[in-house]
Amino acid sequence: MARTGGRGCYVRYIERKRATRARAEARAREDRISNLPDSLISQILSHLPTKDTVRTSALSKRWKGAWLLIPGLDLASSEFPDYSAFVSVVDRLLGFCREEKLCMHKLKLKIWKRKRDPPCVTRWIEFVVRGKLEHLDVECLKRSKYLEVMPLSLYMCDTLVYLRLSRVSLRELESVSLPRLKTMGLEHNVYANDASLESLISSCPVLEDLNLVRMVTDNVKVVRVYSQTLTSLDIDYDNDYVYGCVRKGSGVLIDAPRLKYLKWQDDRSETKILTNSDSLAKVDLAYVFNFVDGAADLPKRNMVRNFFTSISRVTDMTISSNTAEGSDLDPSEEEDPLEEEEDPSEEQVQIRLSSVPQCLLSSLELVEMKHFNGEPDEMEVARARPREEARISKLPDALISQILSYLPSKEAVRTSSLSKRWKSLWLLIPVLDLASSQFPDYNAFVSFVDRLLAFCREEKSCLHKLKLVIQKDVNDPPCVTRWIDFVVRGKLEHLDVGCLVNRGGVACKPLRMRHTGTSENPSCIVE
Repeated sequence: MARTGGRGCYVRYIERKRATRARAEARAREDRISNLPDSLISQILSHLPTKDTVRTSALSKRWKGAWLLIPGLDLASSEFPDYSAFVSVVDRLLGFCREEKLCMHKLKLKIWKRKRDPPCVTRWIEFVVRGKLEHLDVECLKRSKYLEVMPLSLYMCDTLVYLRLSRVSLRELESVSLPRLKTMGLEHNVYANDASLESLISSCPVLEDLNLVRMVTDNVKVVRVYSQTLTSLDIDYDNDYVYGCVRKGSGVLIDAPRLKYLKWQDDRSETKILTNSDSLAKVDLAYVFNFVDGAADLPKRNMVRNFFTSISRVTDMTISSNTAEGSDLDPSEEEDPLEEEEDPSEEQVQIRLSSVPQCLLSSLELVEMKHFNGEPDEMEVARARPREEARISKLPDALISQILSYLPSKEAVRTSSLSKRWKSLWLLIPVLDLASSQFPDYNAFVSFVDRLLAFCREEKSCLHKLKLVIQKDVNDPPCVTRWIDFVVRGKLEHLDVGCLVNRGGVACKPLRMRHTGTSENPSCIVE
């Protein structure tokens, strides 16, 4: 009995030991990430592509529905076997959000669909905009005849910050309230009428960035961009048309006082008007004016001139060749349509140059021409008149001296030839780094340094850094002693002087003296 009882205790001991070991091994094999809370897992998954996030459902029972927790959805129908599978996945996600009362912050959909595929986007957007949606990007690759219609609730989303709609239909708007929208892209869409597009743009009180891509069938004749907050505007026309075909009665009117950047590629609109453009700094113009039919009439000439006058303050311009040609139109010129075209004479060239837009003569600081195929006379447009004094010249002396201090001293001195304003600015630099070999002779070098130190003495300026490398003959007069005697009385922090004396054609070992510190804590090293 005692032996049997002892054997039973031993068996139970072994079983407990094996169980403990099994639990330890199970803990060692356990995926610790699975024990994280749902909120943290959803944040991790939000950084993965949506397609990879969905694949995590195959890891284990714990992960089966974890992908439904992500606050953003980024999907393309092409990633699924067919359109029905794509719709089923999105429906499941939104159904889960509805049941769990979850809010989606970002939704991006790229949809390829056929004529007979049922609509789906409208109901999806109508649901997500009821929550706290901040980012919406919808692109439907389908013929404009069968576009998805955006729900009216979209235009009343108080949380939306980013909106991009491509190839969808926007019905007539009853009211618009997008108080937080800052970036909006409208590409290849169909609108109810001119007023609907105008209302959508002007009813965004904090809109900063607008990208508008038009097409012939967008149902809009005149685009009106009225915004008090817009800083960047990109207007383009779809390339599904023949170049040079202007839509009669069409136009673009822009009134955005804070606009800083404008990119415009549109030769379909007949009228183009830009007002309140004092803040505009950079423009990119391509095919803005169409002159393929020959000389423009007087109203069009006036429109072109007024347009370029409105951008006369820009400092950075990219312009296409045909737009540049259009900028030379002079409304005072009268042409005989029966007169044969002749090569431009010098007098005719001067007339053209007199009508070069003001923006090409004053505020522009850099002009770069690429792939220019014109005649030499046409190239002279770029050299028509000397540009106004560079804006850097208007900076205060103290700031210019700091800029020059980053240049080699020899280059800083060369700025004296720029203009009368720059004649003596190089004398303001608090750092001097010169070698006598950079000057025609030793006397020129000494004269230069003497002038600089004399200026410092008169203006009570202090050199903080002085570096001199001097090559001199034995008979050359001494100079370094008096220079150092002067500079160390100021706030000199760095002194490096090297002298190479040539004694009768034999170069002696150079003497180097290095000084660091300040007048209060001087330090000098002689090498």
